[in-house]
Amino acid sequence: MGLKLFLFLCIGVSISVGEGLLHLIHAQRNENVFEDNRLINRLMGDVRFRYDDMVIGADTVEVFRREGRFALRGNLRIDRPGYGVRAERGTYDSDLARIRLTGDVSAHDTVGMATLFGDTADYFMQHDSLFVFSRSGVVTWADTSLTDSMSVLQSHTLSYFDGRFDAAREVRITDGDLLSRSDSARFWPRRDSAFLFGNVHVEAGDAELMADTLTVQQTGQFTERFSAFGGDPALFIQGDAERYELYGDTLVFTVQDAVVQYLDVYGRGRFRQYDSSSPLPQVSLSGETLFIDLSRGYPEQLHAYGSVEILQYERHRDDHTTLRADTVYATMDSAGTVRSMDSWIPAMVSFGSDFGGTDSLRGDTVRYEWLSEETQYVYARGRARGITRIDSHTVNSVAGDEIDLRVGHGLDAVVIRGEVSGRVKQTGKRRGQDRE
Repeated sequence: MGLKLFLFLCIGVSISVGEGLLHLIHAQRNENVFEDNRLINRLMGDVRFRYDDMVIGADTVEVFRREGRFALRGNLRIDRPGYGVRAERGTYDSDLARIRLTGDVSAHDTVGMATLFGDTADYFMQHDSLFVFSRSGVVTWADTSLTDSMSVLQSHTLSYFDGRFDAAREVRITDGDLLSRSDSARFWPRRDSAFLFGNVHVEAGDAELMADTLTVQQTGQFTERFSAFGGDPALFIQGDAERYELYGDTLVFTVQDAVVQYLDVYGRGRFRQYDSSSPLPQVSLSGETLFIDLSRGYPEQLHAYGSVEILQYERHRDDHTTLRADTVYATMDSAGTVRSMDSWIPAMVSFGSDFGGTDSLRGDTVRYEWLSEETQYVYARGRARGITRIDSHTVNSVAGDEIDLRVGHGLDAVVIRGEVSGRVKQTGKRRGQDRE
């Protein structure tokens, strides 16, 4: 205690930092030396300074009074509640309220469980921020009771402020089987969330994402929500036998236990499903807004809004079923077959005809049901109209309030209710022309 008091009274080591002061609180030895025509106060042995709730320490500190700076050498450390910084040496500049750290710099955020590494760093005391450059990286990990996975962020430049890391130039993040690259990134380990900017490319298991901007936010213990936008974002998912492609202005998807569960698309949405048997997609869906449920490992439910078009290609033929509407609710099975489609305001479904043409059915609402490879039905309600075309020429045309049609049988297998009208030339006669 006597030595501390002697140092304060005789040496008076206190240096201004903005509106505050950096005060010496401990040192074991002190000596004054003249070097290069200047007086240097040399403090040795567990030297410690205090600034607000921060403690700065080193083995040796040389104070250059007239220059407003001092040099710290050996086991440099900066500690304050929640995190600590370590380096081999540093130089304090009072004009900038900055400590230049060099030699195996590391910073540990005990709250966010993150550790930063680099060769050189600037610590700004007034702003409580750290800027690292040249071979920098961040290692983060969650509570070991929840997961043993470790995340690593690497970049050329990196800054830390209030629990947030900003990385720039060739940013690379790895987390288990997830690998992402981007021009820059912003990362909050305490909240387990991140922003990635510029040429974003993410690979995670069987999924691959490309976009200009990506946000990641943890919404549950093992659940994360991704939002990708800018630069025509695209998401590719490789399943056991199927491959999925998703495009749009904004892609939002939920990942649980490293598996994509739900997909949302806003603006120019396009969804494709492929199998190995054909270069054509099994299913093609487009619309302004798409919601797709992948929680069972395949797109079980698809909701689409705004200029919707959905195509179901036949597995063994070139024919396909097309539905166009403003709103569509569809269900699929694990084999990639559309089992049902409900559409509204207005709606039209078309499909190949066994007569070599195309059958189509229109109405205010249209429902499509797949019962087997040989049996599918279409039901139109409200201003319904059925048309058969061959070589772009209308062959048959029927209309009514309601029309029920069996796919592949032309207008031979049709039931019409309400005000009935139309003509049938080649494919058979109308049935059910009773007025209800």
